[in-house]
This record gives sequence, structure tokens and C-alpha cells, in this order.
Amino acid sequence: MNTAKTLRMAIFFAYSAICLLTRLLPFRPLQTSLILAMQMPMSRQWGCSVGFVFGFINMVSFDLITGHVGWWTLTTAISYGALAYLTRICINTTSATRYLYAALVATLGYDILTGIILGPWLFGQSLFVTCMGQIPFTIMHLIANATFSSLLGTYLETVMQKEVVVSPSLRKEQKSWQMI
Repeated sequence: MNTAKTLRMAIFFAYSAICLLTRLLPFRPLQTSLILAMQMPMSRQWGCSVGFVFGFINMVSFDLITGHVGWWTLTTAISYGALAYLTRICINTTSATRYLYAALVATLGYDILTGIILGPWLFGQSLFVTCMGQIPFTIMHLIANATFSSLLGTYLETVMQKEVVVSPSLRKEQKSWQMI
């Protein structure tokens, strides 16, 4: 295995561990997760499939550790993984504004799908009760994701570019992939 792939795997698992540990912290503010902020640059630099796996693994591992595995685990994991593909559409340059925009779109899409559409179906709540609970939840989720994504996204992307690109041929390949 070459050095770039080994380094990529190390960064992937380190970021996954950081995300999981921050979600397991007691007394942390609700909806303060680093997953989206780390998933977006990963999707841009290493592809949507890697971003999908990152989001999926983070959601499943948290539910496994906390003992709350069920249909919710599958729906949230697939939905969060799918945000990697949305990221490739929303972010075409490395800028904090683009990361902010993508975080807002991704968070609203995720919360509408998993909270408002799937919530009543999975938990048997009325749509009104679901919406009343979802509004403050989504506001907190938007603030956290927008803050972390706009502050960390561009920084993490530059770290990934510097650490992973070790040869001129890889740098050329990476630049051509970013243009897609």
C-alpha cells in the first residue's frame, strides 16, 4: 500500500474517532457534531464514496455504542452518507462561504427528510407534534453545522491537500478531479 493511501486511511479513522468522541461527550450542547464539517472536505478531496462511508460509519457506530440500533439507524446513516453527494454539487471552490451554504442546504435537507418526513412514520407522531419539536432542533442543528463547517471546512480541506498529495502526478490527478 502506498504512502498516500495509508495516510488517507489514518486521517479517515482519526476524523471518525474525533467525531464519535465529541458526540459521546456528556453535557455537550445538543446537535454539536463535527461529522458534516469533516465529511464535506473529505467528499471534495477523496470522492463522494469516501464521504458516504464516513457519514454512514459515524452514524452507525454511535448507535451501536449507545445501544439504540433500529430503523432509525439505517435511515439516518444512509441520509447522512448521501450528504456527501450533495456536498459535491454545492461546493465547487474552497471557500468558507461555500461551506456555509452547503452546510445550510445539507442540514435543512437532512432534518426535513429524517425529522419531518420519516419521524411521524417511524415514531407514530402527528405531523404537527413532529414539526413543533423539529423547529428548535433544526435551529440548533443549523447553527452548529454552519459554524463548524465554515470554520473547519476550508482548513481541513487544505490539510487533506497538503498531507495526501505527495507526488506531482497525484497533485495533477487531484486538480483534474476537482474540476469535475
